[in-house]
Amino acid sequence: MFRELELIVDKKIELRELGFKNKEDFYHLAGYTNNFWVHQLKQPFYKEEEFLAFNALCQELPMIIIPEFVNLMKEIEDRHGRGDDKGFIKDFFPTEEEIYG
Repeated sequence: MFRELELIVDKKIELRELGFKNKEDFYHLAGYTNNFWVHQLKQPFYKEEEFLAFNALCQELPMIIIPEFVNLMKEIEDRHGRGDDKGFIKDFFPTEEEIYG
């Protein structure tokens, strides 16, 4: 998708230039997939509070996830907690009403 955009847009524009606000309209959770690996290695997480919140909130979504991955997510939450799951990250997840109507 980004390659396609680069082909039709002469100038790269940051989301902020279009009026989008970081942590309100968009957020890049850097290190997300790598954090699962560092968990296995018992090393510190990158952006720990945000990763733990994202991990916890993902588990609440009504979706099918590979059982081994569910177990890994639960293991991380059991060992490290839920992070700041009431902070800005929660705003990127649907509410129960949005999911179930």
